[in-house]
Amino acid sequence: MRTKAETIFKIYPSFLVLRSTLTDIAKMTYENITAFEYAVLVKDSYFVRKVVDFLETYKGEDKSEIVTNILEQFDRCFSNGRLAVVHGFLEASNAWCADFPNRTLEERVHHLVEDVGEAQAKFPAHILQEYCHPIRAFDPIPKFSEAELPESLNFYNWNCLQTTSILVSSPGVSGDFALLRGEKEDAQVGWPMPDRDRRARRSLVIDCAALDALDKARTADLLDLRVRLVSIQTADDFLELNTPIPLCSS
Repeated sequence: MRTKAETIFKIYPSFLVLRSTLTDIAKMTYENITAFEYAVLVKDSYFVRKVVDFLETYKGEDKSEIVTNILEQFDRCFSNGRLAVVHGFLEASNAWCADFPNRTLEERVHHLVEDVGEAQAKFPAHILQEYCHPIRAFDPIPKFSEAELPESLNFYNWNCLQTTSILVSSPGVSGDFALLRGEKEDAQVGWPMPDRDRRARRSLVIDCAALDALDKARTADLLDLRVRLVSIQTADDFLELNTPIPLCSS
């Protein structure tokens, strides 16, 4: 994912301004978009940081043009508001918790998949990777400030008692599950009896707080990264202005 894209743009920097059709892990299709624009749209600050890190040391003749283009892409796609898919997940989760006392166990499980799971199915890869982080739970709420985010999409499925991948089975109706992380050592699907629905509610409350914190952390990351982009552009412009002009010999 990010690593593969990084390998490409380090070899072919023009990839950063290349427009194409992109379909993400949520099967959402974006027309006429760059990989960088997509990363800003979904607040994947890890990919954006890799681009900024690269541009800070890039020496190509097209550097100024690429940096200017990247800044334009950023400003076109950045939003300071909460990511729509996170907002949808929080609304679905809060509604499920509010209706909890009025539903049977079967209804709770059904709506957890139908409503919460379907909301999770719209998540971009970097949010799913937070759920599937191999060593970090959502309780206590993380600072989400690690230098790298493992690109794992594995979770433990209590329904079949084995580890599987979101690439094989996705949340919602198609996969018949919703992801829960909470204080657990790994992302999980299904719950051991007894009291499985109440365990799900506890985990979901934790996950909501974590996702809200994650969205804020990624927004702050992106704003900081824009400052770095402007610094790159300013330094590049300064070098151009101060480059000696060769004199013509008579």
